[in-house]
Amino acid sequence: MEKELEILKEDLSSFDANVWKNAVIKLSNAGTSEAKAILVETMADDRVEVRSFAKKMLEKMDSSETPGDFLYKFKTKVFDQDNKNVDVEAFERILEGTPNFKRRILLIQETRNFNDKKLLPALVRALEKERHPFVLATLVKAVGVYKDERVIPLLEQFLKHKDTRIRANTIEAFELLGSKKVVPVVVKCLEDIDNRVKANAIKCLNQFGAIEIKKALEDMIQSGSEDTITSAIFSLRMIGNEFAVTKLKEVLDKFHSARIRYRAKNALLELAIKGNEQSLKLVREDPVFIEELYLENIIELKDKSFFKGRNVMWVGEVIFVIPEERLFIMKDSLSHEKFVMLYDGVLIESEVVEVTGELVDFIDGSLPILKAEGVSKLV
Repeated sequence: MEKELEILKEDLSSFDANVWKNAVIKLSNAGTSEAKAILVETMADDRVEVRSFAKKMLEKMDSSETPGDFLYKFKTKVFDQDNKNVDVEAFERILEGTPNFKRRILLIQETRNFNDKKLLPALVRALEKERHPFVLATLVKAVGVYKDERVIPLLEQFLKHKDTRIRANTIEAFELLGSKKVVPVVVKCLEDIDNRVKANAIKCLNQFGAIEIKKALEDMIQSGSEDTITSAIFSLRMIGNEFAVTKLKEVLDKFHSARIRYRAKNALLELAIKGNEQSLKLVREDPVFIEELYLENIIELKDKSFFKGRNVMWVGEVIFVIPEERLFIMKDSLSHEKFVMLYDGVLIESEVVEVTGELVDFIDGSLPILKAEGVSKLV
């Protein structure tokens, strides 16, 4: 086999297209690591057509094995027998010799599980060589994991990249660095034209208490653009302080778009569940808010405890009755989700009613039980 590989390697230098193409195909079909290494070397050939064909065959070889198999082989070559020490040279060699960009992303993401600072220089070198935008976006964030302030100047240049994903991920890298030295760099991104980049900048700056955040968020809310306001809501949810709750309430009071209201209410709900006192107070005291919030979110909520004891109003249709237990299975007219009503009177199936009462419990942690104080027939 070794002799055959040497012959094929020699054929690759032929100027006869039939000869070198045949060699590339045979090496690809061999599927061994030795054959693949020869094809990787071919990527340095002066002829564009040879490089292009070899790259195509290499990508075919990569796609023939599952991501799990690929990572397993990768780990066996990069780790020692105790799975502790990383062979940095092997990592770089495999990363550079993997033409499939999706597989390169897998390799870079896997480095987060290594937690070995010896890999940082290798990632920096890869960052300087890489051209694929998806891989670059993964690399910038991977570099930030190691919390080394020396990479700030290197990462800063990617804030000017035309790809918004790369700019946004670079800011996430700065956030991971956790150094106040990134503040003057990230502040400039508050003027970025992309909403995700701007939102990430606000989230990053918030951990350092940057005063520029408030003005940037107020400008975003006043912009009138739904996409920009949505990004502001995302940032406010991440900030989660008194200012954030006030601005989220302002969004609810000012805007009537269903999309905007839904996102703002969900942000306030999340803050309430996390124990934000101001948000909890708002949720408890605003009857309209609690009604809308409940109808839209109750089924997906993991923690429903703070809804207990609240008075709510629902319009729904009775779809099932258990008279002896005074349970009436209801279907809400807006959300179409089921809830249970406790009531002394007798109701018939398919009756549409307006129900007011106290939310007392949940069946199986999800189906709400309403103790009805009043039931009015609508149909």
